[in-house]
Amino acid sequence: MKIINGFFIKYHKCLKPPQTVVVRVFIQILKEEFGLVLRSDKVDYKVSSRIIYINSSGVMKQEVLLRKQEVLEKLRINFSGHESPVDIV
Repeated sequence: MKIINGFFIKYHKCLKPPQTVVVRVFIQILKEEFGLVLRSDKVDYKVSSRIIYINSSGVMKQEVLLRKQEVLEKLRINFSGHESPVDIV
């Protein structure tokens, strides 16, 4: 019987789940474009529905929702159109 643990270590280091990448880019866009700082533990992304959920205070959430179309457009530019989130809630 062969031990294949070493085989998976190589892939574990380079592959990231899509949720992490989308959340990271979303937070980066908010910070660089709009000056809004949001922690990654306050943002969830569901791959199946392609919706970003914000679990932050009402004021922060409202600020993001006011700029919703601009943020979604920037996300479409960063990701190819079919992979980008479709809504922010």
